[in-house]
Amino acid sequence: MKNLSTVRLICSNFFERFSPYLFPIFVFTFAFQSQYSVAFLGLDLHHDLFMFDAARNLYSGQVPFKDFFYQYNLGTVFLHGSTLALFGLKISALKKLTVLFYALIALLIYLSCAVEGFRRSGFLLSIIWALLSPFYMPAMNGYHAWPTIYMMFTCMAGLFCIQLATQKSPLAFGFFAGAFFCLAFWFKQVAAFQIIAIVIWLAFNIWSSLRSEADHIKYIKILAGYTIGGLVLSVPFFSYLYLESAILDWWINAFEFNKYFASDSQNATGISAYLKIFLPIARDLGYKSIFWALCPLILCVAIFQVFICQRASFRLSKLQKGKIALFSLAGLAGWLAYFPLPHPFHTQIFMAPTFVMIGILLGKHPVNYSGIKKNFLVFFSIYIFIVCGSYESIRHIIGWNQKRLEYKKDSIKVNLGSVFDGLKIDSNTEKSLTQFYGNLIDLKNSSKSGDFIPLSVDPIRGLLPGEIVRPSEFKMGVNWTWPNELVEPGFFNKTNSQIRLGMQPIYADSLIYIPGYIPISLLKMRSPISWLHTLYKPGEGTSKLIEDVKKSNEILYITDKEFDLKSRSILFDWNTNQKVFNLIPLDWLSEQEIKSIQNIHISLIEKKDLPSRLSALQLEYLKNESKYYDRDLSALFRLDTHGDGVLRDNMNEEDLKNLAFFMLSTGKLFASQNRPVYSSTFELNYQDRPFIVGHSEGDTYLHLLWGMIKDHAGQANKAIYSNRPTQIYLATKPLSNKEGSKFIIVQIELKNLQMKNYFYSFLDDKK
Repeated sequence: MKNLSTVRLICSNFFERFSPYLFPIFVFTFAFQSQYSVAFLGLDLHHDLFMFDAARNLYSGQVPFKDFFYQYNLGTVFLHGSTLALFGLKISALKKLTVLFYALIALLIYLSCAVEGFRRSGFLLSIIWALLSPFYMPAMNGYHAWPTIYMMFTCMAGLFCIQLATQKSPLAFGFFAGAFFCLAFWFKQVAAFQIIAIVIWLAFNIWSSLRSEADHIKYIKILAGYTIGGLVLSVPFFSYLYLESAILDWWINAFEFNKYFASDSQNATGISAYLKIFLPIARDLGYKSIFWALCPLILCVAIFQVFICQRASFRLSKLQKGKIALFSLAGLAGWLAYFPLPHPFHTQIFMAPTFVMIGILLGKHPVNYSGIKKNFLVFFSIYIFIVCGSYESIRHIIGWNQKRLEYKKDSIKVNLGSVFDGLKIDSNTEKSLTQFYGNLIDLKNSSKSGDFIPLSVDPIRGLLPGEIVRPSEFKMGVNWTWPNELVEPGFFNKTNSQIRLGMQPIYADSLIYIPGYIPISLLKMRSPISWLHTLYKPGEGTSKLIEDVKKSNEILYITDKEFDLKSRSILFDWNTNQKVFNLIPLDWLSEQEIKSIQNIHISLIEKKDLPSRLSALQLEYLKNESKYYDRDLSALFRLDTHGDGVLRDNMNEEDLKNLAFFMLSTGKLFASQNRPVYSSTFELNYQDRPFIVGHSEGDTYLHLLWGMIKDHAGQANKAIYSNRPTQIYLATKPLSNKEGSKFIIVQIELKNLQMKNYFYSFLDDKK
């Protein structure tokens, strides 16, 4: 027994001696390893490429804001550019950097609680915060190297310095705090909310400490150091912008653009719409989550009880109440900062100061029931926070495990000599991405300028390998409709002029019709905005667009039972399950043309796809862009009291057709960028490819005339041509309902490099 007591004493002494080091090491290691385990699973064509493309442009000697568009601030692109210089031109380099900063935020949550004497609650809250990363969830795509992460690390570091400044060396730690918060601003502009919150906190403490000369001087020193630190660190950034003559470009990119982006992103009107933004019930994780909506509510309840009701019976000292106020204000600033896009990955990062506030309050938890009862609302809120956060963490652990198992079961580590080497992608997506990437390289090499015309919401040019020799002719690198003219005046004049010249390749989103161009590759891949991307090359022998107007009842809806048993087996294993098709009538293909088909592409929208409402900025875009179609399509929308456009009810058939053709030719103004619906022989899934069938008088079945079989070879059924089909149909998987107007672009590429383009308007026959 004596030996056992000795062992316990030694263990206890060891723990007390080394726990100040073991806890932070464990927190950092746990957060780092858990993030690292999922950081390289998947590729996000929107976020990953946007950040990588900008970093590589800087690395290649271009000037941010001036030579290329950048929505965020100078510090992030400098950090990313430096990372590429150290670790190579790979997207994985930015992901490694992001893992490090996530782990550092978790560590600072712990340290901020520990410096107040609450190591255990800090340990608990930092672990919960690390587990709540939304990138564990199967529904999320990729792992974003986003500026918010670096911004919040420096904000948390600045808050930690202010904590230390209240205890010792106020001027020195105040200086470091100011430097960190200034750096946060240069990482992401919304750190201005955090900077203002700290100034308010310091001003209040200076005012409230008038009776205590020591405290009064201390807070004045902190404010002085804070101001000097911020000003000193701003000098190199402003100097760079001044020397590069990029101050005006910086202001337009980083501030003017974001002002309009914020006002137009949600189109929120009414109290209920704003509540959904400020109290987000997150669904981005793959399930419905209310935890992130609870966070700001719990923050408000705790502030109200601790400061408004002056509940101090659980022994909060004046200094501790000051620290709670500090982190509460930072939490409120974060709550404002993620407006108007309250996605889970924004909310988690911005709420980091709230976790420290909860940790401090939890550290002062009374040991008896009477103490809890006196402050029931405060601790009840904390209980809800801990329980909901723990429950959410369990769901994330399950999601994390599922994601790892899915990628372990079916994924390929990319090794193409590409910028996305080292990432793991599921096998089907990897096959599509590899084909698309090969076509992208070929287009670049065959283009005289090596530049692409950007019509996609995603910067697909970021997939190209190597350094950038010269700045792109297209500063934006994306087509975000109305913002392009704000950042790059004359963008649409330039793109339309280049398209008419027909010299440069194009990347776009959903399969659309571009006069003079031939689609050559599709990439179907999960992405936050558009799941489909298309490459186009200039055509050598394209035909004029032929228009035809028909009735909707001429589109047939049939099953596999109507097909000839002998000819249909060339495409499918028809015995597996029933297949349903649309049959679109074709009146213009000759027998010889059918035999020489190489590819078929179909794009379709219906009347219900036309936007019922456009924001004022979208309406301005439509007005400017539609002039290239020789008509003002914005006149089809009437203005409401908010200045937004509402689609008119009294549109005639010509109006419908014109608006539909615009959307089939641009792919913009849809609520989803995965529109229009398409069917193409480029589909990797051969059962989704269109084919051609014929029907002759007296036939019981439809006969296959042409189809693209599994090896992508086009094959015609020569045996049935002697029947002289009286009607030819383009067979596709169901693309439309049986009712309502439909608008279809058909692009048929022949082996002699000729292109047949047709625009069908199937108008509602029930009118």
